[in-house]
Amino acid sequence: MHAWALAKMATMTDIPDSAMVELIHEKMLACPGISYALVAREAHQRGRPRLARALLDYEPCAAQQVPMMKHIGEHDYALTKAIESRDADLVCLTVLDLKAQTKFQEFVTLLNEYPQARALFVAFCRRTECETLKSLYCSMGDTLSGAEAMLHQAYSRNSDGCINGDLSEYPVVHSAKCLEQVGMMFDHGKDAFSSKTLNEGAKLFHAQMQLSMDRNGMPHVVGTSLCDTLYILIKYNKWKEVQHFRSEFKISDRHFAWIKARSLAEQGNWAALDNLAHERKSPIGFLPFVELCQKYISPRAELAKYITKLPDVAQRAELFAQSGFTREAQEASMIATQVSQSLASKAVVFLEGLKLGT
Repeated sequence: MHAWALAKMATMTDIPDSAMVELIHEKMLACPGISYALVAREAHQRGRPRLARALLDYEPCAAQQVPMMKHIGEHDYALTKAIESRDADLVCLTVLDLKAQTKFQEFVTLLNEYPQARALFVAFCRRTECETLKSLYCSMGDTLSGAEAMLHQAYSRNSDGCINGDLSEYPVVHSAKCLEQVGMMFDHGKDAFSSKTLNEGAKLFHAQMQLSMDRNGMPHVVGTSLCDTLYILIKYNKWKEVQHFRSEFKISDRHFAWIKARSLAEQGNWAALDNLAHERKSPIGFLPFVELCQKYISPRAELAKYITKLPDVAQRAELFAQSGFTREAQEASMIATQVSQSLASKAVVFLEGLKLGT
């Protein structure tokens, strides 16, 4: 059947395209499922693009129809047919081919006309081409989405560098500059909070890079959170650097006390933990010290010392009982009962005074 159709095109050159299409289609109806792509290719090669396009309208297989449409230059129509096929792989391949064959701005304009194709392309770029995704959003005038793409790119590169474990092969400075650019883009997009956060992130990258140059056995901190960076510095007794980070990033007393207490408890440095608890009035109270002693299995005397300092007598009794301090639990329970009774008596006297006053 294909040979017959090709022979007709070769011999009946004076027949209009519309008539040739009807002639070939009527004949090929006798063979359900037959492909028109081969005949369309021949028509295109013979300089009859309209005939090729018309024949491809009858092609039943999208996997053959779409590539042939791209071959004859019908890019828009190829994308339309790929979307109509509901084949995500075919749509992605079509979009990527269009990207390679057209100017980028024309490609963006085309994508804007096909939301389904644009969504698939964005999903593809998120996994593989962050730079292209950033360019796409910027070309569309979507500054905030472009900033988010750049942010993802910066942290993806940072993760790769940390995984490889060799920061000499990883452009950390690039990521820091990238974060600064993202911060400016968020600022341009009127997102002040994100802009300030990203600028702080860039500053943290720079500070971590300085640390990585003179680690002296300390693990990499580039790409870790500010909290984890401080935790590692405390663990390795880098007190000068700790004070620098604390001052530079304005860490509150309460937040710093939590980080330092956790680091000291994990190391089992109970003397230093005791010094921290008694430096001045603890900004986090004494319950966190109790919990850390329980978690990291401190000596019993250390645990009892912090339970004793809890202001809530009932809580003190409960924790003594949980920790196996039977005598102390009984004493605290008795005190709690006496306090409760005293408060109850005072409440009765207060109520009676109110009644007399009325």
